[in-house]
Amino acid sequence: MQTISYLVFSALGIVVLLDPPRSIEAPAGTTFTLVWGLFAALGGLAGVYGTPGGKWIIERPAIYLCGTAIMLYLGMVMYLQFTAAGNRWPQILALTLVLLSLARRFATIRKYDYEPGK
Repeated sequence: MQTISYLVFSALGIVVLLDPPRSIEAPAGTTFTLVWGLFAALGGLAGVYGTPGGKWIIERPAIYLCGTAIMLYLGMVMYLQFTAAGNRWPQILALTLVLLSLARRFATIRKYDYEPGK
C-alpha cells in the first residue's frame, strides 16, 4: 500500500511539472510551482524504489521530499484561502491529512535502516 502512495506522489509531481496548475502558478510563480512538483516527483520515485524491499534508509529522504512538497503546496493554498475568493478549506484539510500520514510513516521507520526480516 505504501508503494502505491509513492506512485501517487510521483504522478502528482509529474503532472505539476508537465502542466502546472494555474491557480497556484499565477500567484506563486512558475519556479515555486516547479520546485514543489519536482520534490513530489523525486520523493515519490525514491519511495517507489525503497519501500518494496524495505530499504527505509532510502524511504526517509522520500518522506522529506514528499513532505516538503505538500508543505509548500499547503502553504500556498492557505495563503490563497485568506487572500483570494473561494473556499479552500477542503484542500487544506486533505493536505493536512497527507502530512499526518507521512509523519506517521516516518515515526514507524525512523529507528531502522531496513525493515526487520527483509
